[in-house]
Amino acid sequence: MRRAPETGTGTWAPRAHLFDVNTLRRIRDFLAAHAPGFARIEAVNPAFERLQVRATLAFDAFRDDGAMARRVNAEIARYLSVWTAPPAMARFGWSLNARALCAHIEAFDFVRGVTDFSVLHLSGDDDGTYALLDTAQSDGRGPHGPAIRPARPWSLPLSVRDHALATAPEIRPEDPVQSGIGRLSIGDMFIVRQRTNP
Repeated sequence: MRRAPETGTGTWAPRAHLFDVNTLRRIRDFLAAHAPGFARIEAVNPAFERLQVRATLAFDAFRDDGAMARRVNAEIARYLSVWTAPPAMARFGWSLNARALCAHIEAFDFVRGVTDFSVLHLSGDDDGTYALLDTAQSDGRGPHGPAIRPARPWSLPLSVRDHALATAPEIRPEDPVQSGIGRLSIGDMFIVRQRTNP
């Protein structure tokens, strides 16, 4: 069962859309009525894993860099969100090829080049533990690699609202630098959890 949001033609912000408790109960009851007696059925909402592109772009001369960056941001958000993504991303078991995404961006007729390209992948669990991976990662943990896969089988991809896109008049080849906590924005990719003392 899929509950896709309205995307419309205006400004669209990627959001996690969840089923309410009553709908989940009805789904569970339906499945339990049709499953073998030994099966244990649980109906839950999917987890959503956030994806953010970081890149430097060069646009055609005499174009408004700000307007073009907003256009690229919107296209990336649609490409990375389960509701509007290509088939490889619009399902459980999704997979994102970062190089293919970079080529997709470079193929826009108004983009002259892309450099310093990487994709951040934020996943979390029910205990509030988060993992942040970057395709530019090349430290002791090893490279994240060009393919991004979900941390859990029941996770779906969801774009952040704003991607970290910089513009430059000319593109010079530049290797991406792994992102750290200082380059994240609170509430989107940077999660602050409050602890209470007993």
